[in-house]
Amino acid sequence: MVNITVMPLCPLYISPFWCMNSAAIIWLIITYSCLFQFFLLHLFFGNFRSILEIMLGWARIIHSFL
Repeated sequence: MVNITVMPLCPLYISPFWCMNSAAIIWLIITYSCLFQFFLLHLFFGNFRSILEIMLGWARIIHSFL
């Protein structure tokens, strides 16, 4: 189950503009930087299972837009 605290921090509101290349690039950069911050946070606290669930969840979300 994906941690609920991730959702407000990652810009899902940009997703309707996926057809625009600039918006898509910005969306990917912000989303991956958000994922990287959570990766460092969970790595610091040793919560490996949670970060794997977050990464899998966001991989599915990103894949649905491609």
